[in-house]
Amino acid sequence: MDVQEPATEADVERVLRSTAEGPPAFGEDLPWEFALRWSPGFQLTTMWPVVSRLLLDPDPTIRRRALELVNSWSVNDALVVNRLLEIARNHAGIYGDREVRAELARTLANKATAVRSFRAKIAAAIVSLMSTGAAPKGTTALLAEYEPDALTANAYAWDEDFADQQAAKTAASAMALYRRDHLLAFLAALKHRSVESRSDIANEVVDSLAIPDDKLQLILDVDGIPMPTTRPTVDECRRALGL
Repeated sequence: MDVQEPATEADVERVLRSTAEGPPAFGEDLPWEFALRWSPGFQLTTMWPVVSRLLLDPDPTIRRRALELVNSWSVNDALVVNRLLEIARNHAGIYGDREVRAELARTLANKATAVRSFRAKIAAAIVSLMSTGAAPKGTTALLAEYEPDALTANAYAWDEDFADQQAAKTAASAMALYRRDHLLAFLAALKHRSVESRSDIANEVVDSLAIPDDKLQLILDVDGIPMPTTRPTVDECRRALGL
């Protein structure tokens, strides 16, 4: 679906609200994907102020659509991250629904790949959003890097479904790469899981642990992560998992 650039912010809001329910037109993944085809300058000066407001709209469908849009929008990632961090700090209550809050956390994590200087702040914001709940898939690699203790503290909250298992596996692999000093404690926090689940998790750490120190140093230096003082073996990891 092609929608010409509206004349004003009010027209942008009218078009977005009228198309929020979907379903999206054929060939599009999201109801508001058409807005990403407007010129970058228009997106920045006229669309963004509207979408920024709609991120706090009382209608949960509108909020979700705004999140979906900014997740795909790349004209100014730093602008988006600052707005999402402000929402996480001051307006998290409006994202009370668990799934929409997880979507907010995932959107923040996705933006961390483009705005690396915000990564630590983004990880802290995700921790505040998830509170005592499970870290959603798509956020765990970032949390393993910057918030390993918080990730370990909430590991009990993952259940055995596919999405949570993928989140646990990704977290274990990232922890084995970025935070080896925290790895055994994290794996021990997963001992309540099924044998099959724990076996899959154990397999995930093998490649990360095999990275030699000189290459690991280069990886960690990119984000200023200190070199680990311990080097767990695969056998130690399996024992920590109760295998």
